[in-house]
Amino acid sequence: MASLTGGSLVARVHCRGPEIDAVDLELQRPLKVLSGLRGRPVDECLRLLPMLFSLCGTAHALAALQAVEVAVGHQPEPAHRAARATLALADALAAQVWRTCIDWPQLLGHEIAPTTVSRARRLVERIALAIYPDGDWRRPGGGRLAPDAGALADARTELLDLRAGLDLGGTLAVIRRQLVSALAGTGDQWLTRLEACFVDMADSTEASFTLLDARLGALPALPGTAPSGLSLAAQSGRGQGHVATARGELSYAIDIDSAHVINCSMTAPTDRAFAAEGPVAQLLRHLKRADTPLPAVRWILAGHDPCVDVQVEAVGQG
Repeated sequence: MASLTGGSLVARVHCRGPEIDAVDLELQRPLKVLSGLRGRPVDECLRLLPMLFSLCGTAHALAALQAVEVAVGHQPEPAHRAARATLALADALAAQVWRTCIDWPQLLGHEIAPTTVSRARRLVERIALAIYPDGDWRRPGGGRLAPDAGALADARTELLDLRAGLDLGGTLAVIRRQLVSALAGTGDQWLTRLEACFVDMADSTEASFTLLDARLGALPALPGTAPSGLSLAAQSGRGQGHVATARGELSYAIDIDSAHVINCSMTAPTDRAFAAEGPVAQLLRHLKRADTPLPAVRWILAGHDPCVDVQVEAVGQG
């Protein structure tokens, strides 16, 4: 899978013809980049995170923002929580569009659709400015919240146009056909399981469109607020933040002292799913045979939706 965040997943398939002895996963993630945030002001770190992790960048900033607020014992107002949840959903949908228009076409050998992905990512930015016109949605305690009904209506129109340009049903039909070939010789249970994985991803994308449209329609009713006067200058503490993404929960843990980040770490869904002893590695232990082992493993990995580049290598194939 293509990745804007860096990192890679290598699957080494130990096989003898169609017989599979083992599949070893090696996940490499550029998490050391977070060490560069140590000693920096909180505001600067929150500004940098979407640049460091441009895929799901909004979610990274929101999870870190929540961690900072928890560290100092601040509870944001309900209106800010609703606005942030909408931003997180928009960001998740952009990642789902990336998967549909970049990851899946690459898997199928089809032409990718980067223009559609760019539209989805720009929509996230437009929604953020329609809610926080000063662009200060990352401000601890909350920025100036002033939902613009006209701009949000335009965003809903763009959202519907974006949905109309996706052929989720047709893509699923092609995926099913290629799955039959790629998983030949693995056993019917693998085909059934992988079909369900891709259907779930498509259904989740469809649900995100519907839910985001509803939330955008509700935002104009939120009460506006002035920028928060929350000061971190004399505060210290440790907090955790959690935000839902297209692939699962993203978690941040942050220690702050006098408005500066002392330590910052995060765990993403891919880190959990594709760890050496994680659920996907355990699942692959049950894969004993495939007519074409490498494509079979490649499709199994894709069915569990990694957000990093994937390479599948044969070891000892005879």
